[in-house]
Amino acid sequence: MMRALIFSLVLFFIAFDCNAQLSIIKTNPLSLFDGFVSSCYERTINTKSSYQISVIVDYDLDDTDDTAIEANIGYRRYITKKDAPRGFYLMPYTGFVYTSSATSVHLGTDLGYQWIWENGIILDAAMGPDYYYELSNKGVAIFNGFDLNLVFTFGYSF
Repeated sequence: MMRALIFSLVLFFIAFDCNAQLSIIKTNPLSLFDGFVSSCYERTINTKSSYQISVIVDYDLDDTDDTAIEANIGYRRYITKKDAPRGFYLMPYTGFVYTSSATSVHLGTDLGYQWIWENGIILDAAMGPDYYYELSNKGVAIFNGFDLNLVFTFGYSF
């Protein structure tokens, strides 16, 4: 059921952005040192907004041998005079986290800044509050409660 929901959301946003101008792929290479891998896709909707889909695989969970897979979707509103996807932005997002022992809903908001250079290289830095609410728990509460999200990604625009 969750896969169908995520698949439907992805199809909706792909169809929604028929007039989009710019796509971005990005990742956090420093995350490998912290036990997870992240990948993001951002697509502009108009001159002031975009959406972002991200997938995170956390292979080094504290106190467990479990692996977590997280999928998020967010809406970015660029709040400076620069056209999207450049400048300061505010991005509310939601998603799900799956492990073999728990399933959580993820809600958050990031305030950040994104740079794009002439050669298409992207640097994105942001931070904001996260909240995880566990829907099911088979013994270990891994993703439940508030957290601080720190974003530092590199990427390429095309």
